[in-house]
Amino acid sequence: MICAGGVTCFTNAWVCINMLRRLGCTLPIQIWHLGEQEMDSQMRSLVAPLDVECVDAYELRKQHPARILGGWEVKPYAILHCSFREVMLLDADNVPVLDPEFLFETPQYLETGAIFWPDRGRFSASNPIWNICGVPYQDEPECETGQIVVDKARCWEPLKLAMWYNENSDFYYRYQHGDKDTFHLAFRKLDKSYAMPSRGIDSIEDTFCQHDFKGEGFSSIAPPTNGICSFATNSFRIFGTKQSAESTSSNCSKLGMAG
Repeated sequence: MICAGGVTCFTNAWVCINMLRRLGCTLPIQIWHLGEQEMDSQMRSLVAPLDVECVDAYELRKQHPARILGGWEVKPYAILHCSFREVMLLDADNVPVLDPEFLFETPQYLETGAIFWPDRGRFSASNPIWNICGVPYQDEPECETGQIVVDKARCWEPLKLAMWYNENSDFYYRYQHGDKDTFHLAFRKLDKSYAMPSRGIDSIEDTFCQHDFKGEGFSSIAPPTNGICSFATNSFRIFGTKQSAESTSSNCSKLGMAG
């Protein structure tokens, strides 16, 4: 599932979805957007051949109200209200370099029902967000939610709490960056465990690389056997990242997967 309305994010999404299909991913894909101004008929026609469903969150909001629903807030909203029980959400500037379906079969996901990836920072013990949310301080990485894998049936309550934090983003975003640690704090608040790869982010020339549970990530020559790589960067910079002609997905290995 991809939250990718508007020209910039849609461009990333189109490239990323093409890459997914080339990698052999057969998962159903939805693009969530905020109103018709973010997704016109031409955009819809471009992704239709890729078996993509476009969902207008503003239309759904008429049935399932949300106090605030913007670019970050739509991510937990889409997870909750999409038609899938098990969800993989990816940001528009993310790039997987192999079919990511295997993540649903990892022991860590099967045990917890949720995978988050580490960000580079950590909340300090003095950050008010711990007391605000009623969560004891924990010295652990913040969550980088450019990619999320979650089983809604097993994680419904923390997902609902994360949505509540985001519906009140005018308050909670003062103490943390966007949606990302609303998931982290909601899971900790309700004592629901999640899995997280132990290897942190590797920086690669204006991008950064995430890893799987074996610590494997991006290779500039060919995708690793068991790795997953996501990049957060300027969408046009992605096209300029160093990519050798030997890459197994030569035209799209490092273009963007969206969320």
